[in-house]
Amino acid sequence: MDIISFSEYLLKELRAQIELRSEHLTYGGASDWDAYCKVTGEITGLSSAENLIKDLLKRMEKVNDD
Repeated sequence: MDIISFSEYLLKELRAQIELRSEHLTYGGASDWDAYCKVTGEITGLSSAENLIKDLLKRMEKVNDD
């Protein structure tokens, strides 16, 4: 598996985890404020990881184009 395939797989999994947590909140899955904060923090962390991977892929594309 090359780095691009690995990155695409990882992005797909991150998006799936973000979606699961978002649906959890949408359907009232947070029992209290602390649970809500925990899940939103997880979503934030997963989104940050997703953005880092996307940025690295863009940098790799730019290097390969040069």
